[in-house]
Amino acid sequence: MSIVRRTRSDVDLSKIEWAALDSVDDAAIAAQADADADTAPIFTTDELARARRVTAAPDPEDVRAIRRRLALSQEQFAARFGFSVDTIRNYEQGHRRPAGPARVLLRVIASDPDAVTRALARRRGWRPSAAGPWKRRQARRYATGAGRPDVGARPVGLARKSWTDDRR
Repeated sequence: MSIVRRTRSDVDLSKIEWAALDSVDDAAIAAQADADADTAPIFTTDELARARRVTAAPDPEDVRAIRRRLALSQEQFAARFGFSVDTIRNYEQGHRRPAGPARVLLRVIASDPDAVTRALARRRGWRPSAAGPWKRRQARRYATGAGRPDVGARPVGLARKSWTDDRR
């Protein structure tokens, strides 16, 4: 039997035998379903009674689920595991997807977050803080003058107001 798709406007309701439809009982419907293999139920009643709901573990790329399972705010999660808060927000909002080392780190965090914290604590001088390791590196770099252009230097081709003027 082929399936024919029709819209409501294609069906003429005046041609339907409503009395015949009203006379069909549950036993007749069950007999028709048993006769047609396509309408047979997939599971028996006993199988449905034994069925249990299975909830999958959060996907390692689902940073929000991992963070909520650990009961951490975005700032706390970023500081504890060495991410920037902007990166966490981008992952959670779907603007970016973790790739490479970040994806691997998130997989390890999802399976054993305390192991990651212990491994990071072994690094000399690292403690989870609100500033995070990237802020400390940035503070050291600018304190020593490394990575900062000379105060008087101005990139070639830019107008009087340049990006170095904003950083003073």
